[in-house]
Amino acid sequence: MRLHRPLQYSAKTVVGDHYCLTSHAAGFIDALYSRGLANTLELVNALGWRLIAASRDGDWSKERFAHVKALHQGLFDFHDDLVYSSFVGFGHYELWNAVNRTWMLGTMSGNMMVEDAYYRFSETGDADVFLEAERSGNPGSPLPISETFVRMGKLTRELCEAVEAGTVEPGAAAARIHEYIQKEVDFIAHADRFGLPENRCFNMTRERMDAAEEWSRTQAPPEIGKRMLNAARGMALAKEAEAGTGSRDY
Repeated sequence: MRLHRPLQYSAKTVVGDHYCLTSHAAGFIDALYSRGLANTLELVNALGWRLIAASRDGDWSKERFAHVKALHQGLFDFHDDLVYSSFVGFGHYELWNAVNRTWMLGTMSGNMMVEDAYYRFSETGDADVFLEAERSGNPGSPLPISETFVRMGKLTRELCEAVEAGTVEPGAAAARIHEYIQKEVDFIAHADRFGLPENRCFNMTRERMDAAEEWSRTQAPPEIGKRMLNAARGMALAKEAEAGTGSRDY
């Protein structure tokens, strides 16, 4: 018996001649995590510049909007995996303790991607930085540039499906998720500590922030490390501006 009754629905076609469905008009997974507004903004962001370009050159072909369709499906799939795994995890504290980390890692990684793009745009004025994520594959993922991140979500869902089917014990599934974070995650500093089940609240001290910066410079995958550093710079500039101490006008 399922732990909850699925609410999801989706349209068979979301992009066609002279129309594009967005967010809940295209489909719905569950209210858990309140992804509706965030998903809508991502879709509008991907659709907007394409509409402007099409209006300029008169090319309204569906092929031009193929990425928007792929993004729709990617957002659905990511949210569905997360919601399903969460509802299964709710029934077993030790499993939820593990699944919860995959949600937090997704949230932090998504923020990092946005902060990185914001910082580079503020430095260069080059709008192309906002399109890089589209070229990296894995549309709909908060961290599309990391196959390790994408695999984490799929692994978590597979384990939760096995728990619901009764073929894997919740404790064993939780242990595998924690092990994956500790030993295989390469997209965030302190993964070895973040994956420890006893660390229910990871306190990012000044010392750990400095260590994370060093990790970004020396150990992180190049595509991750430079974005982590840019995100940190962007947040620092924003805080300076908010405090009235920065030299930039935002």
